[in-house]
Amino acid sequence: MVITQDPIIVGLLAALIGAVFYASKSTHPYLVKFFKIFPVMVVCYVLPSLLNTFEVVDSSNSSLNQVSSNYLMPACLTLLIISVDLKAILLLGPKIVALFLIGSFGVIIGGPLTLWIMSHIAPEHLQWQGAGAAWKGMATLAGNWVGALQTNWQ
Repeated sequence: MVITQDPIIVGLLAALIGAVFYASKSTHPYLVKFFKIFPVMVVCYVLPSLLNTFEVVDSSNSSLNQVSSNYLMPACLTLLIISVDLKAILLLGPKIVALFLIGSFGVIIGGPLTLWIMSHIAPEHLQWQGAGAAWKGMATLAGNWVGALQTNWQ
């Protein structure tokens, strides 16, 4: 059975992501070891993509991408920015702030640089337009890693 209705897809994704975060807090030895190997955010990216790959959900005719990028993402980014304590970040010292900026720069530049290199090595494997455009995935991962760096320092 393929799930095509947007409300059911949202519910399934919310339950799946909730289960991942719940499992990540578990003290069960198997889960502790699993999440040491696979970071929570990686699992949160991979599991929904597996649902689409194995045709549990069909997102080809879904409007969730448009709704989430136009409404949900700006709201989440606003909430993330509101919680930033710039004074506390500056109190960490210039070396730590420089390390954060260099790491952020590396992540942000590393994605486009990798795409540029791969466009010369194997251009047939990169999709540039549409929902599956390679740069969209890189942008999401870069934003996630830069946000994760900031979150881990608080």
